[in-house]
Amino acid sequence: MINSQLKIRCYDISPTLSMDLSDQVYQFFDCIQLSSSYSSTGTSDGLGVINLGNNVFESTIIFEINNLV
Repeated sequence: MINSQLKIRCYDISPTLSMDLSDQVYQFFDCIQLSSSYSSTGTSDGLGVINLGNNVFESTIIFEINNLV
């Protein structure tokens, strides 16, 4: 059962940098323990890197917070 979802969008000046930033965000949130009764999983949104124009690229990572109690 998913209690909540956190969507984080990462922006940078190249697709590679945008994905690197997503990876860093994933590693940061993967190390956070919200409490002993919750777990979180991070996934890509499946869209990959989106070119927004003007040298701006977006990647998204989604965290689902699941109640284990």
